Amino acid sequence: MLPLISYFILFLTTIAIPVFAMRMLAKELELVAPRQKNYRGKEVWHGLGVVWAIWILGAWIGGIIIGAIAGYQPSWLIMVNAALPLVMGACLFGMYDDWIGSSSDAKGFSGHFSKLLDFRISTGALKFMGIGLVTIFTAASITDPLDANITTVVEIVLKACVIALSANLINLLDLRPARALKSYTVGVLVACLMLIIFMGKIWTTYSYFALVFASLGPVFASWKYDAGELGIMGDAGANAMGAYMGFLFASALPISGLVLIFALLLALNVLSEFKSFSQIIEGSKILSFIDKLGRNA
Repeated sequence: MLPLISYFILFLTTIAIPVFAMRMLAKELELVAPRQKNYRGKEVWHGLGVVWAIWILGAWIGGIIIGAIAGYQPSWLIMVNAALPLVMGACLFGMYDDWIGSSSDAKGFSGHFSKLLDFRISTGALKFMGIGLVTIFTAASITDPLDANITTVVEIVLKACVIALSANLINLLDLRPARALKSYTVGVLVACLMLIIFMGKIWTTYSYFALVFASLGPVFASWKYDAGELGIMGDAGANAMGAYMGFLFASALPISGLVLIFALLLALNVLSEFKSFSQIIEGSKILSFIDKLGRNA
């Protein structure tokens, strides 16, 4: 009986509440949020990314209730608790860049770095530093502190890099309706599978499905607005979902796996400085087909 009650609470706090909150907020955001033109020249409103802050708080509250009923903290609850500062920080710093930054602000690593050389800081650079700090904190919190040595330091650095690069990668992909949400969904499913493979001894089937179920809550809440070209994720949503996806990989993988995922993420981030992801996707029939699924055009 307990798993059934737990799933109901999980559904209520991680899916129902974000969906209901987004429906209420959408009408207000349409009136007051900053607007920008999307790739087709259609005006869309910012603020859709706030659903990630609503979701992580709902997941945290739901986890506490389930923990109180069960009398212990399940693995997925411990995971969500560890992700709370990261997702909230990424969402808030991203929203600051969305609402305060301008379209003429520095773009890419080179643009932000050039401003720093002139003793100026862009809203994007502030976002990177803020998310960077909360990323380091999160990476340290999910690393075993026992017998700390140089290996522990390397592990923390690798985890922080994976989280930060993942956040930036999803942000780079958020240039077409629902593209970031699709990438996040695939990433979450793969990362959760890695949890089963590498941490199966402490992860029950219930915990696995609970984490997957909870992690996809914001996708359900924001899909029709993002895919329907009504609102956009912006940095608030893209950075938050990317950071959380990276957090799952950082939590699941051993050092060898962290090195591989770090190398892949770094290569993709560097590639974006020289080649447009949109051009790459549109140049592939398979990727283009997947990219256009569920959106207007």
